[in-house]
Amino acid sequence: MIVATEAGYVYGLETDRGTQLWRAVLGGRVETPAMVVGSQVFVGTDDVSLHALDAATGDNLWSAPGVDRFLAASDTKVYALGSTGNLAAIDKSTGETQLLNGGMRYMTAVPNLTSSRVYLVSPDGLIQCLQEPGVVADQAAEAQPEAPMADEPAEEAMPADDPFAAEPEPVEEPAEEAPEDDPFAFGDEEAESEAPAEDSGDDPFGDDPFADF
Repeated sequence: MIVATEAGYVYGLETDRGTQLWRAVLGGRVETPAMVVGSQVFVGTDDVSLHALDAATGDNLWSAPGVDRFLAASDTKVYALGSTGNLAAIDKSTGETQLLNGGMRYMTAVPNLTSSRVYLVSPDGLIQCLQEPGVVADQAAEAQPEAPMADEPAEEAMPADDPFAAEPEPVEEPAEEAPEDDPFAFGDEEAESEAPAEDSGDDPFGDDPFADF
């Protein structure tokens, strides 16, 4: 863990217990957070200088005058802003400074610790993103990781039988209703047996005694 104080001290601390590993004295008031990129720490001071420290030992590697606000870093360059808004590229190994923007001034610095891209905002609201030549392809590949292959849908597993599940009750189909007998209906046989007999013309009471009168 790297911590900078306003009094101009930078401390390297053990992450687990906070034990001090080293201390560096910069000689100026620190007004911006310490930026850790790889094995180096970059800290700006109020005397308009950017300091590079070794992250492991706290040794002062170089100091670049005229700039104090860290912007981004590549493998070989460090980009920073000065108090007047001038943009500069600093050799990461030697601290040699080169101004880049000519007469254009940027007042707002946006630190970037994930890539070498530089983000700047001008006083009239213009936002620019600058990229160091030769690393565009690498940054684009880093920003757009390869999409993972879509997994084929797994076959649905058959549900396991529940040994405690109650057996479903059998569904009884309704029995066919037998036609009810009509107590008042006469079958064909009864109709035939009760049919009136044909009139034979015989009088069951014999001859009419009054027939001769």
